[in-house]
Amino acid sequence: MDQSSIAAMTPTRRRPLAPARPSRAARAFVTLVTIAAIALFVVAGNWQRDRMHAKEAERAQLDRAAALPALPLPRTDDWAGWRHRSVVATGTWRPAAQLLVDNRVHAGRAGFDVVTPLALDDGRIVQRGTHDDLVGRPGLYAELYTTLVRAQPA
Repeated sequence: MDQSSIAAMTPTRRRPLAPARPSRAARAFVTLVTIAAIALFVVAGNWQRDRMHAKEAERAQLDRAAALPALPLPRTDDWAGWRHRSVVATGTWRPAAQLLVDNRVHAGRAGFDVVTPLALDDGRIVQRGTHDDLVGRPGLYAELYTTLVRAQPA
C-alpha cells in the first residue's frame, strides 16, 4: 500500500460548524409573539378576576335575600326589587290545567317539566317560570294574564 491510498482511507477531521444564529427578523418575530402571548394572558386574567367579582356580588345578594323573612306574594309588575326574595303564596293547585313540557334534560337524563298553575286566594294564577316566558308562549298563564289585563280599568 502506498502512502496516497492510506491517506485516502483515513478520515479527515473537520471542525464542527457553529449553529446558525437566528436572523434579526426571526428574533423580532419571536419577541412579538412573546409580547402578544403575555398581553393575552393579562387580558384573560383580568376577565377571570372580573367574573369572580361579579359572582361574589351575586352571591352576596343571594345571601342578603336569604336572610330576609318571606313576604306575601306582591301584586306588582316590577319584579326587579323582588329578585331572590322568598315569598309566601296560598291558594289551590289546578291539576286540570297542568302542562307537561317535553324534551327537558336534568342531570344528564331526558325527561319533562310538570307545570301546574296555582290559583291564589285572591284569584291570581301562579305558574313556575319567568313572566316573559309564560306570557310569550301559548298556555293558560298567557290566556289568563291577557284576560286579567283587559279586565282591569286603564
